[in-house]
Amino acid sequence: MASRFFAKMERNLNGFFKKNLPGLHALVRDLSLWKIRTLRGPRVLRRFKKNLPLTDRADLGLLLKELHLNGDGVEIGVLNGYYSELLLTRSNLRTLHSVDPWKAFDTDAYDDKHNSPQQEQDDRYRFTQDRLKKFGSRSKIHRMMSAEAAKKFENNSLDFVYIDANHSYEAVKEDLELWWPKVRPGGVIAGHDYLDGQIPEGDFGVKSAVDEFMHKHNQPFSVIPVMWPTWYAVKKSLGGTCIATVLNDPFVEYFCVLLYSIKKHNPHFNLPVKILHSKKLSPLSKENQDRIRNLYPNVEFILVDEEPVKRFFLVTPIRLHPALLKLEIFNLRGYDRVIFLDSDMLCLGDLSNLFNLDVPFAACPAGKNRELKERLANGFHRRIGFNSGVMVIGKEHLDGRTYHALLTSPLKPCPTADQDILMRYFRWKKIYCLDHHYNYHAQFFWKGDEKDVKILHYAGKKPLEEPEEPRMKVWFEYQHAMKHET
Repeated sequence: MASRFFAKMERNLNGFFKKNLPGLHALVRDLSLWKIRTLRGPRVLRRFKKNLPLTDRADLGLLLKELHLNGDGVEIGVLNGYYSELLLTRSNLRTLHSVDPWKAFDTDAYDDKHNSPQQEQDDRYRFTQDRLKKFGSRSKIHRMMSAEAAKKFENNSLDFVYIDANHSYEAVKEDLELWWPKVRPGGVIAGHDYLDGQIPEGDFGVKSAVDEFMHKHNQPFSVIPVMWPTWYAVKKSLGGTCIATVLNDPFVEYFCVLLYSIKKHNPHFNLPVKILHSKKLSPLSKENQDRIRNLYPNVEFILVDEEPVKRFFLVTPIRLHPALLKLEIFNLRGYDRVIFLDSDMLCLGDLSNLFNLDVPFAACPAGKNRELKERLANGFHRRIGFNSGVMVIGKEHLDGRTYHALLTSPLKPCPTADQDILMRYFRWKKIYCLDHHYNYHAQFFWKGDEKDVKILHYAGKKPLEEPEEPRMKVWFEYQHAMKHET
């Protein structure tokens, strides 16, 4: 009784200050939020790292923040928007998509206390709109069914999904099947009301559906032990190595030749290939995607959001804006290493050592000083200028922290786009210097040092732009062979 009395008194005082002293109320609210985010957040992370369950579902927003999961999230089953508001307040999610049909269903088909008449559903929808409008573009409301909303998102595109809709076994199982592929490795999937049975609130089969699904996918998960438990899981990493690049339509021919040359010199090559593209900066047509998929089926096309890199537009030459999307490579979580290759390259040798290199970060030194490059090769060094055309990124830099640091780095002139941002970040960190034959500039290819070249880089002028140049001859040989064989 006492706790109820004090809770009611707190609500009354909160309402009084909000109405009569809005400035003071806002200040206290902001201080309280600062305290939660700066003090409670690290405690939440420590519990997570010790494999201890969280104590409140409100802490999931803080966990997302501490894990640097700052992309897109989805809540399925919104009701009046309370939890959407909580997530947007406590996390740094770029966008939270709140999905709910706000529709009255036949009570025989949907047994739940929140299955209310349509008028009440409409009122909840309007209330949710009013509640979330203060978050602006960070909040997007979708009045539709879960299955319809799932079609709007690419696989491995979401940092967070929260399922709190129809609680029947069949519905929860369907939602898990729909939304599990949408969550990227390292992202969080969670849900409310981890219960089974016929209770006054409705027919619940959440526990059975979640247990069965997680066992099927060999996915560990935790449960917040409260009256209405929340379950949550960090999607397991895939491990291994993947190849990644940023690609647009004008460079598809170069990338196809690159893929062909890799397979030619590495007969057992079967690593997954991730191709990043975007709507405006780096568009890639469906026809070209199909062409690449026919050449190499183990490929995934990832449509990335351009917003995070737009802050660098003012300090980067316009022609190099697409190169800024390279920073998104550091958000490919779930692998032991990601090997980035520019699309304007040609493989001329065995890359098995590169594919298995176990270092935090590796790249080839930049510049024309061959002796310096040979002296630095195969060792760790600081304050080294490097070319970002070939990079090996270990899992140490694939947990979100490096990605966040790169996107929030100070705005300084970036004449070489991503390369300047990366070199500033890695300036005082030890990087592993690759042998320069793994990123050999094509303009030096006909000057006596050709036999050990692993990857030829057509930086600057491209073969299709200057087909008569001698250094372009080898590229056209591979292109001809590719067309002949395919």
